[in-house]
Amino acid sequence: MQSVNTPRFENRIINLDKCFSTSNMKKAWKIVWQGMRKQTLLDLHDYYDFHTNQERLIETIKTEIIRGDYKPKPPQIIRLEKKYGVCRHIQIPSPEDALVLQTIVETLSPLISKAKASDRAYYSRSHSKPKNESDIDESFPYAWWELWPVFQKKIYEFTSTFDYVVVTDIANYFDNISLVHLRNTISSYGNFDECLLDFLFFLLEAFVWRPDYLPLNEFGLPQVDFDAPRLLGFAFLFEIDKFLDTKTAGNFVRWMDDIDFGVNTIEEGKKILRGLDEILL
Repeated sequence: MQSVNTPRFENRIINLDKCFSTSNMKKAWKIVWQGMRKQTLLDLHDYYDFHTNQERLIETIKTEIIRGDYKPKPPQIIRLEKKYGVCRHIQIPSPEDALVLQTIVETLSPLISKAKASDRAYYSRSHSKPKNESDIDESFPYAWWELWPVFQKKIYEFTSTFDYVVVTDIANYFDNISLVHLRNTISSYGNFDECLLDFLFFLLEAFVWRPDYLPLNEFGLPQVDFDAPRLLGFAFLFEIDKFLDTKTAGNFVRWMDDIDFGVNTIEEGKKILRGLDEILL
């Protein structure tokens, strides 16, 4: 039975149909498949059951979206230890939901990328092997020692000009991202279609950890092994890049939420950190 939608849904379908074209979804699946095959909890069939039937499944998913019937499945949530028993929650969505999320973020990506405030900020991409340090952050899927010397070289560039290098990050970054503020921030980057944003955050809310029958708190960007949430988390801090670019004259580097910058005095470093803290608050 088809869902009952409002009369305006007929107009909203146009951009959904364009976004979820077969070619767009096939392109997104390549990214998702490579990422999900590297995740902590592996699939017994390596998602080949979906991969070999992708054309038929893509048409089914697209039909459900256009009819207004699409419902995300609850993701599997596992604990992954960071240190001393403290864990992060990793979401493992169904391949269908991962594909839908990646497809819609790929559609929004060009406008988001245009809003990037600095070429000193980067995030890792799971779908291709990195060529340089700009493709690494804490979720980097390859051995850290492969490009660690390049990491250090980039940071030590500051030491030839500055007396101090400030190294900081944002505690529990993904867990503390407000979906309401994320939507407001993303919306400010361009003329996004309302329907696509509605559908994007409809998906993200379905991934939020809700134990013990608790109400939705609208906090937490899913931590998964494909690109879509990484781009959103990266873009959420463009305002930070703008601030750092001004205060450090471009002498900073940001990998997702890991930030390094050069200063000549401890007082100067503290003032910049204070500014960062207040912007984040």
